[in-house]
Amino acid sequence: MKRPAIPPFHVLYTWRTAASCPRGGAVVRSKFSNVTGPEEEEEEELSSARLSDSKTSTALVVRWFCPISVPRRRLRLDMDDEPAQRQRLKAALHYTTGLICQSIGADCERDFSRQAVAAIAETAFRQCDTFAKDLEAFAKHAKRSSVSVEDVKLLARRSTALSAHIQRKSEELASANQEQKEKRKKNTEKRKNQDPGNEDD
Repeated sequence: MKRPAIPPFHVLYTWRTAASCPRGGAVVRSKFSNVTGPEEEEEEELSSARLSDSKTSTALVVRWFCPISVPRRRLRLDMDDEPAQRQRLKAALHYTTGLICQSIGADCERDFSRQAVAAIAETAFRQCDTFAKDLEAFAKHAKRSSVSVEDVKLLARRSTALSAHIQRKSEELASANQEQKEKRKKNTEKRKNQDPGNEDD
């Protein structure tokens, strides 16, 4: 069975845990892509309202899928109203869980009940909350103000599949960074060799 297409103006919500910034703000990433246009995606960072000091927050990542002709809109999160924000995040996660279940159900020719979707969403939300607290504790124990990749690896150690996925992504990022460093080094050496001032008198 064909997987249902994503309609225009459709919004997908995902999650990331972000430690509060030194200036007291949180970073929210909004990634835009077009259904009918090019595959390129644009990413920008928006600053939300102030957060409590030394507190880890769950920031919302939003992907807007819309035609090119539609003006892009920006999302603003009011992080001061924590209970209301928590409910909005739970609603967004529930909505996304429903979309994932619908997609998987279409592939497997099975239906997910509303109760099952709600249970999966609630489990995922509580797990994200636990992850955020654990990552904050790891960083605080190491006397750091930010969460590192090693913290995430340590957190995922109990899940073989998740740990392998994170390790693979970490290696890909490290390899890409190394390639960029080598490329910059070669370009620097090339410019030095082309500089007339470096020639012997």
